[in-house]
Amino acid sequence: MYAFTDSSDGRGPIGGLLRDRARNLYGVAGSCCGGLLFKLSANGKLHVLHTFEAATGIIPVAGVIMDSTGNLYGTAFQGGKSSCLANQGCGVVLKFTP
Repeated sequence: MYAFTDSSDGRGPIGGLLRDRARNLYGVAGSCCGGLLFKLSANGKLHVLHTFEAATGIIPVAGVIMDSTGNLYGTAFQGGKSSCLANQGCGVVLKFTP
C-alpha cells in the first residue's frame, strides 16, 4: 500500500495501474502544477519518472500502457496545439522511455 501526500509525490491517482514483470506498478497522479508519472516498486517505494509541464502536456487523464520494449505511453488533457481550452492546448499523447 502507498498513501500519496500531495507533496512531491502528487495526489489523486488517476486511471488504472500497469504492472510489469518485476511487479512494479506504473500510473499517473495529479499535482499542484500538472501531474506526474510514477513507478511504485514491489517494495513500496515511489519513484517519480516524469513531471508533466505546460510545454509537454499537463493533467494526465488515464493510466499508461507499455510496449514490448518497456516504453510507456499516456495522455494529457492539456498541451500541444494551443487552439483549444483558452490556448492551453488540445491534449497530447506522450511517450516515456524509462
